[in-house]
Amino acid sequence: MTGRRAAGWVGALAGVGLGCGSGGLRTVPTGEHPQDRTNLVPVDFPPPPAKVEETGVAPRPDCAWQDGHWSWIGRRWEWVEGAWVVPPSGCYYASEVIMVWVSSDSGGVLYYGKPQWYRKGGGSKQSQASCPQPVACDTPSTS
Repeated sequence: MTGRRAAGWVGALAGVGLGCGSGGLRTVPTGEHPQDRTNLVPVDFPPPPAKVEETGVAPRPDCAWQDGHWSWIGRRWEWVEGAWVVPPSGCYYASEVIMVWVSSDSGGVLYYGKPQWYRKGGGSKQSQASCPQPVACDTPSTS
């Protein structure tokens, strides 16, 4: 393949990539778990790959999409479907955490941290406080 032809393919693929997902999907505000707020639990094995979900159109202008995720329930993974929600005011969503801790003596341990909503704002104790769960968009708006 010549350099000019390869550059054309790269440009075309970049254009396709930019066009995918640019439909204006409004998603919930996201961020990291505060450093000492990730409640990790040991799990027996990693979750399956994420499921592909159809978002459809937002039912109301104040709705945002919250992605689905695998959640460790008892001794197995269960899929929690994504949903259109009204995010709690002044809050952000920190998605699940899967991490491996490796110890030279015991091999390693796999940990899971559940997703959580937190207050926005620096590293203060208030920002580390949990927020209420979002309201589902099938619930009538109060505004």
